[in-house]
Amino acid sequence: MNIKWGRAFIVLAIYISVIAVLVPAFCGCQGALSYMDDEMSVYYQRDGGIAGLNDRLTIDDNGHCTLQTKNSESEFNLTLDDWQQLRRLFQEADFFSLHSEYLPDNIGADRIEYTVTCRISDKEHTVRTMDGAIPEALAPVLSQLGRIISDNSG
Repeated sequence: MNIKWGRAFIVLAIYISVIAVLVPAFCGCQGALSYMDDEMSVYYQRDGGIAGLNDRLTIDDNGHCTLQTKNSESEFNLTLDDWQQLRRLFQEADFFSLHSEYLPDNIGADRIEYTVTCRISDKEHTVRTMDGAIPEALAPVLSQLGRIISDNSG
């Protein structure tokens, strides 16, 4: 009886292993996104407000940045620590599960509009929001991107 159960257990383990490999392949699932290991790029746009912001920040997968503000243009590289911290913030925000828009009920001229696009491997997601409607999960990401701009603008 023990040999019979042992064989049944081995056969069951093999079936489970085969299913675990084949199901994602057939359904087109690639598994969970890896914010830390996969190629990741970010596009950030910040417009409006009393100061008339017009900022564009592009970060490619190796941390190279292109920054355009209304007064200057520059290129620089993020430190490895800054790039990893930004990746962690996107992960903690569960960015790809956020809605594509968070807008306030009343849109005033002094509000800043933010657009963030994150690409990981072949998946891309964009979130657009404004002051007065920023989701709590996204706030640390926006803060870090704003800090990168402040630290590196003319």
